[in-house]
Amino acid sequence: GGLTARIVCAQLIQPPPAEAVLRSIMELVQLEALRVEHGQEKLTPLGEHLAALPVDACIGKLILLGATFGPDATDKALTVAAALSSRWPFLRPLDQRDAADESQRRFAAKASGPGMQSDHLAVLQAYLEWDE
Repeated sequence: GGLTARIVCAQLIQPPPAEAVLRSIMELVQLEALRVEHGQEKLTPLGEHLAALPVDACIGKLILLGATFGPDATDKALTVAAALSSRWPFLRPLDQRDAADESQRRFAAKASGPGMQSDHLAVLQAYLEWDE
């Protein structure tokens, strides 16, 4: 017994496709925000916190994990979360694509070590340089 996400969603005026509900459940399980045992769904403590945030669960987890590492990590996690929630800041005009890609690579290289380059770190580095 008990209510599950599938049952609740199926009763909505415009229910989402069952596959979308299943994908969402699987994503929450992968994020460790939801536990499914014996057909029962239960939010984990992380899931309870994520449910209180007005952001996507992945972005919420980024913010919460950043907060566990202190003020500097919180600030950086919030910056990356804001970038992920907005339009991508690196524009690539057709006539300047190579220059734009190189600029993004430079930001990524400054923000990380060899083999650790990331678009998210590039955004963070660009913001930090802009904020100076």
